[in-house]
Amino acid sequence: MLPIILLALIVITAVVSWIANVYGANCRNILSSEGMRWMVATIMYNFRMAPWHYVVMGAATVSMIAESGILSGFSKQKYLRQKRAYMLVAAALGFLITFAVILSLLPGNILLSAFGTFSNSALQRGLFPIIAFILYLLSIIYAYSIGRFNAVSDVVKATVSLPVRIADYFITLFVVSQLLAMILHAFFLDFIPGQEWPQPVVILAILLYGIPLILHCVIAIKNHE
Repeated sequence: MLPIILLALIVITAVVSWIANVYGANCRNILSSEGMRWMVATIMYNFRMAPWHYVVMGAATVSMIAESGILSGFSKQKYLRQKRAYMLVAAALGFLITFAVILSLLPGNILLSAFGTFSNSALQRGLFPIIAFILYLLSIIYAYSIGRFNAVSDVVKATVSLPVRIADYFITLFVVSQLLAMILHAFFLDFIPGQEWPQPVVILAILLYGIPLILHCVIAIKNHE
């Protein structure tokens, strides 16, 4: 249902750009020959600009956390094996944090910027995958420690569990990417592909990408319980 609504918004955006252009507004007409050529030529480029890589990595991490049972253990009375598993997780987390701190303090500031700051550093740009990897790894350690995982196949199944159940979200992801690109092309004439998006479009992107993703994940997790 949601992709249909989004497709309707694409049609409405194209019609609005046409009407606004006819009446002299400073915008591009998506329904003109130039607009149609742009729309066809940039379909794949627009989709590459969508945060699908964040979605895949985030969903795989959340899936591993849920399947490992690392969070559910906090609300239950812990038995000896579970306590040892949490101790091992804490030790691994301490090691990873210590390793990151050492890399940041070493001569040359490997993870920090050339000025020794967090801003514009490798650590800042890679913060999401780093956090995702740490949570993913800690969940695996916990699951193996309590015997929930016994083979590599268990890790694979846990990793793809949530991404497979929200696979239809990628249809929404594709349609939203085209809608946002159309809005930028039609109504933000100073925008150059590759630069930062205008704030109104950023807010719209957060809403159109984020809300459907949250709904898909909540429904998928509830149906899996």
